[in-house]
Amino acid sequence: MVSFRSLLLAGAAAIVASAASCEAALPVFFFHGATGNKTNGAEIEARLVADGQKYTALDFCQTSCSVKTALSQQVQMAITQIRGIIAKDKAAYANGYHFMAHSQGGSVARGVIEEMDDHNVNTFISMAGDGNGNFFGPQASDAVPLQVLLKALGPYAIDATIFDFSKYEADSTSWKGKFQRDFIELVTTNKDLQGKSSIANIMTPPLADAALSNWMSINPFLPKVNNLQNCGTDAKCTADQVRRKANFVKLKAAHFFASP
Repeated sequence: MVSFRSLLLAGAAAIVASAASCEAALPVFFFHGATGNKTNGAEIEARLVADGQKYTALDFCQTSCSVKTALSQQVQMAITQIRGIIAKDKAAYANGYHFMAHSQGGSVARGVIEEMDDHNVNTFISMAGDGNGNFFGPQASDAVPLQVLLKALGPYAIDATIFDFSKYEADSTSWKGKFQRDFIELVTTNKDLQGKSSIANIMTPPLADAALSNWMSINPFLPKVNNLQNCGTDAKCTADQVRRKANFVKLKAAHFFASP
């Protein structure tokens, strides 16, 4: 299994490679993952700072906030913090900066890139990111993340009165269909949960027809960042899709490191 430390070192190498093509090493913003905090990138901070590179770990929504706040809201919180940091030292960020993100932080960073019209991100580095969503099926490769969701992340992020993960954790026969069916029904129909849960936002089940339409109508994050909305004659919707794509392709480079 790829370790978090290995991902950090790979990310550092990618930043060094990107920075080498610039006049000077650009500053780095770090986005932590679900339930994480700004200390999660300590190893890479030490390496970059030792090389004289400016590093800032964002702390706009740490620990429980990171899983009990919708990703669309976290994106706006991140934009506010980043703009505030840049405003205090415009010279340091004048030539651009890099985004480095771990796990759920990859989704938030991607959202920032698409929504922040004035961004000057040079390189985006996503480590084990879930920027295109998650879905845990019955295949062996999903066994470990499914257990994490059932035993730790799910119960921590979503109140048992909304969804009781313990009922499925204790019943292994539910892991290959029943849990997925029940949880997907929840995240594709519960608009209130979608409005406050990053875990609900990032689940991307195989959907079609009415179920797909309903999911797109209540999920405030993935349908937008993936430009899945059918805008029809809605001019603002269409303009926003064009704007988000234009913001993303402003990147000079992007590196996506996967993890089993």
